[in-house]
Amino acid sequence: MNIIGKPILIQFWNENRETENSLKAWIQIVENGTFKHIFDLKQTFRYADAIGNCTAFNIKGNHYRLITQINYETRAVLVLYVLTHGEYDKQDWKNRDCGC
Repeated sequence: MNIIGKPILIQFWNENRETENSLKAWIQIVENGTFKHIFDLKQTFRYADAIGNCTAFNIKGNHYRLITQINYETRAVLVLYVLTHGEYDKQDWKNRDCGC
């Protein structure tokens, strides 16, 4: 799959070094993945959640949440945000990009 928005991930791990390995592992798995829908994705990412037109991933043992939009047909993953769990819980991001 093609990840759009890698600079967001790189900037985040540069500012939060403890996330670098987890985000790099996520990139590698997603780029090599052949996900056709959320059910395929959940076989690999058990705790991925479909939220409106977004997909949220647990990062670094659920200390962070990665918010994406995935177009399974074009095999494109758009990175929107990497959030602390506190930022995620505020749910401001849902109204902006996820159609919730």
